[in-house]
Amino acid sequence: MRLFYYDQNGEEQTTFLCAQNGFIASFSSLINQTKATENVECITDCELLKISYINAKQLVDKSAIFKDFFLVMFEKSISSATLRANDLASLNADQRYQKMIDEQAHFIQNIPLQYIASYLGIKPQSLSRIRKQIIK
Repeated sequence: MRLFYYDQNGEEQTTFLCAQNGFIASFSSLINQTKATENVECITDCELLKISYINAKQLVDKSAIFKDFFLVMFEKSISSATLRANDLASLNADQRYQKMIDEQAHFIQNIPLQYIASYLGIKPQSLSRIRKQIIK
């Protein structure tokens, strides 16, 4: 699955990619109880479980296990967003793609290249160029 929004030019910008057995949400909208500006798309066959904020809150209030689960999900979300922001600011496109190959090779095999390019903050043509250089 992927989380994305439309930029001012109407182009899709992928902000998060989720692997099998992952957890995906627009956390800022969930926390602030506002309408999400991001969209969720299943890009492969998925079995999706959905929970409302009210039901999640009730589970957290009643169960220490669910409280721990949601805390871990928020921690992972914050860590992932921070690492991605740091990568976008400090690594060039080649380095970002190489890091994805090294750390998330399953994404490369299962996600269409236009979504990977968007997630890496580059155009699909640039990703094609990078991929050709790596193959040599």
